[in-house]
Amino acid sequence: MGELTEKEKENVRNKLAKQIEESDALAKEKDNQIKNIETQLMTIKNYVWNMVENFKKSHFFLSVA
Repeated sequence: MGELTEKEKENVRNKLAKQIEESDALAKEKDNQIKNIETQLMTIKNYVWNMVENFKKSHFFLSVA
């Protein structure tokens, strides 16, 4: 870095800043995807929980003929 001119240093800084912005954008996108999946899983969990509760009330027997 010591041998680079000020213009070259500025170019390196700009490239690094751009890479940081891209990394932040990717991280935010992944975070949004994770939150979306968590929401979907909670919805599925609620449906499954309701089905389990309804099966409990059904008085089915587990025996097989």
